[in-house]
Amino acid sequence: MRILTSARIARPTEATRFYGPEVFFGYHPRTLDSKWRVVIPSKWRQQLGANFRLVIIQREQSKDPKMIYLYPQTAWEALRQTIGNFNEIKTFYSSTFELEFDTNGRVVIPQEVIAAVGFSSAQQLLVKGCGDHLEISKQTQPPAFTPIISPPTSPQGKQL
Repeated sequence: MRILTSARIARPTEATRFYGPEVFFGYHPRTLDSKWRVVIPSKWRQQLGANFRLVIIQREQSKDPKMIYLYPQTAWEALRQTIGNFNEIKTFYSSTFELEFDTNGRVVIPQEVIAAVGFSSAQQLLVKGCGDHLEISKQTQPPAFTPIISPPTSPQGKQL
């Protein structure tokens, strides 16, 4: 299976980035069960919709470069628009799977995807919200919280 690399996808700008009603944020540790299923939190299930797309993308310059991305239909269409030439489009489509949830809110990850990304049964995973999509990766260590906003200060410059 060929895997689309992130270098082949145009970097979205704020003007082209899709943020519809489905905005995903936060993270949830999960475990991949012996039948290759992972539970997606209920709020995110509602946002993904009944049918959604799984795409395997290999990120450049990453310790664990192969990741699974889950896109609602509208965000997947916006992503598809950013791909350039014919060979990249073929790779994109062959790296995409249409999925749905079972009655318990689990999604079955296709066997070929498991092999391509190197997941194993009982694997600890991290499901992260990334704005217009979800990212599923191996959880090698608990994620560190890094605030992006400095603590507030008083007019005298002291931290509050």
